[in-house]
Amino acid sequence: MLPTCAATRGDRRVPMTARRTATTSPMSRVPASCMKLMFITAGWARLQAPGVELELETGSIVTIPDGVRCSLTPQGFVDVVTLYVNDEFLAAQVQWLPTSHPLVHHSVAGRTKEHPVGAISVGDAGMRRLQPLLNSLVSLEEARGSAFATFARAADLFDEVSVLSPRDRSDLPIIARPQVLLPGAQVSIAARLIRSRLNHPWTISELAREVTISESQLTRLFRQELGISPAAFLWQTRIDRMADLLMTSGMTVSQAAQSAGWTSSSAAARAFRRRYGVSPRSFAAHARRTTLAPQPRSSDEGQVSNGEEQLTRT
Repeated sequence: MLPTCAATRGDRRVPMTARRTATTSPMSRVPASCMKLMFITAGWARLQAPGVELELETGSIVTIPDGVRCSLTPQGFVDVVTLYVNDEFLAAQVQWLPTSHPLVHHSVAGRTKEHPVGAISVGDAGMRRLQPLLNSLVSLEEARGSAFATFARAADLFDEVSVLSPRDRSDLPIIARPQVLLPGAQVSIAARLIRSRLNHPWTISELAREVTISESQLTRLFRQELGISPAAFLWQTRIDRMADLLMTSGMTVSQAAQSAGWTSSSAAARAFRRRYGVSPRSFAAHARRTTLAPQPRSSDEGQVSNGEEQLTRT
């Protein structure tokens, strides 16, 4: 079930909260008494609201006005971070922000009921840039952090979204995103299996057997529907899981690599740098300066084992 607006924390009212949801099951239609900003951090989903149906993927950002009923149906799996913003607070703050900002544009359109739902996409790379700020907002909520810290992080998030969005917003469409092609049943099932069992030593043949198609057909479908091979999807998923652990836990680089399914911390570090552009150690240090993640409890020395990770044939 999609949660309603969390407008209270204990015995005091708060104007903004953040929640993370990871699911493979549909989330039912529940109206919220506040504006919702949904960030699709991983996976695919179909969102339905009055008069609109959107296909979403990693990098999609959706603005849903207060009182609008909507449902989110994962296509395989979906991870979402949702900001719940009190409508009165939003109305007071919007006047201080430029109307060219994409989220402000959609928020104003939603508040005036001109359009029920707005959506933009910052892509996979853009969402990776937003992840530390989203994790920080979720951590502040879980730790009951100060409202000032929450607003500061939210301001940073809005700034980053503005940077990642097109510059000229004068004719911004309400649905400003490329066409999303949701994966078919076999790819969705295979992707969900990989994510649910990251530590498993997957092979092409085993994964193909799980979804009852041939190895060549599985590889063709992955390339056709996701643009990458099953091995590349496994590689990206393990790296993203490792990044999430470095942002939200006290794990060392080696511990995060092992927990994400890598048998070699050195191979994981090389792959991490290729995907994120920095070493996992530098990434973790930066993330912990902007979130409430605890510091590592021990030094990060040694390797789990040697060799590059890959999805092999048997």
